[in-house]
Amino acid sequence: MMEDKKTRRQENKTNVSQAQNASGITNVSYSCIPVFLYSPKYKTMASKSFREVMAWQKAHAFVLAFYKTKPMFPDDEKFALIPQFQRAAVSIAANIAEGYKKVSKADKLRFFNIAQGSLEECRYYIILSHDVGYYPQDVANDMWAKIEDAAITLHSYCEAIKANKGITDEQV
Repeated sequence: MMEDKKTRRQENKTNVSQAQNASGITNVSYSCIPVFLYSPKYKTMASKSFREVMAWQKAHAFVLAFYKTKPMFPDDEKFALIPQFQRAAVSIAANIAEGYKKVSKADKLRFFNIAQGSLEECRYYIILSHDVGYYPQDVANDMWAKIEDAAITLHSYCEAIKANKGITDEQV
């Protein structure tokens, strides 16, 4: 039984299927890695680090944008809204990074769902920061666009993992 699992894991690591669709996008499916779509002008290989995952990149861009807005908050928010917002923003990218290395589909999705919860928390903080006058309209719009971009990408990433039959909870 143990040898079967070991053999199956080895086969999963080497089993790669490729298909070209009419639009010219290559669909690369690795049995233990979510399906990613790549343009033919880029290499068709699986990501080797969470830093290559677009959902993490967009979440990280949002975190960096938040850090640039910290000086807009008054000193009396130093121990209130600022740390709450900062923790939630960092949590998005951190949970995507942590979930990236999880083997089972359920574990991956659990971390990505936590990231989605933190993302929603940040949406509220953007609204609050604007409504109390810390963010002018242009900054609020920019932050909203970044969080929306991260949300859409993370949602798509989760859907790709759910749809990928190569990741199973039995592979742990």
